Amino acid sequence: QRKMAVAADKVEALVQLRNTLADPANKLSDVHQRSARRLLDLAIRNRGVYIKLGQHLAQLDYLLPDAYTDTLKACFDDAPRSTPADIETVIHEELQANPRDLFFEFS
Repeated sequence: QRKMAVAADKVEALVQLRNTLADPANKLSDVHQRSARRLLDLAIRNRGVYIKLGQHLAQLDYLLPDAYTDTLKACFDDAPRSTPADIETVIHEELQANPRDLFFEFS
């Protein structure tokens, strides 16, 4: 049975290779789309600088395939938002001072 499974896997691989050679642009597009979706999922899951990187990549339409730029544009809309209280807490923890004492305006 194991030999049959290996043989079936090889046949499937050959069929996929034949299909790729028959329409390589379409297969490459599929790969780009899957990879772009993975990058988007990574950015959303890790947040912070990863969202910023996704936003940057989304603007590189002169360099990256459309699948990447179109998919990663979601980083603009789906970016997590911090509340003013959260921001104030981080500033206080990092700078050991009240943000209102550090900045001319903080709202």
